[in-house]
Amino acid sequence: MSQFNNTTANAREIDNIIGRPYNINDLPKHMKESTHFETWQNLLTSEQYFYIKDELFVRDLTIRSQADFDKIIEADFVFGFNQDARKEILKNMDKYWNEDPNSSPIQLPKEDYSFFTNQVLILFKEVDEMALVTCMKKGYIELFNYTLTFRMSHLNI
Repeated sequence: MSQFNNTTANAREIDNIIGRPYNINDLPKHMKESTHFETWQNLLTSEQYFYIKDELFVRDLTIRSQADFDKIIEADFVFGFNQDARKEILKNMDKYWNEDPNSSPIQLPKEDYSFFTNQVLILFKEVDEMALVTCMKKGYIELFNYTLTFRMSHLNI
């Protein structure tokens, strides 16, 4: 019995260090298309399990709370989601902020934490027209595309 407890304790320690194994076929699309996953898969072509810490595993990109908001920001920082996923994240952040009565006060990420978090800050802090100018100056492609597609579609640009 004590060996089982030691083995279980060791497994928990390993999970805390490298994460929990997820079968690559069961991962959500945004995880499989992330920069980190693609690099890992190129290095370990026959590996069937991808290790992810619980605090970084994001099943979907829906935002229902500040905790979801923070977790998605952190997961993007670690995994490097692609442009489609980031555009979806921006849309979900905007929806959360504008439609969820529990979203206020929202805690925004720190400036310069990552390239993507700077786009999130612009989304919440600048008027759409000025956000487009900032996007062009700084190369914020995901926010630029999101703003044109969802926030300024009425302008017929």
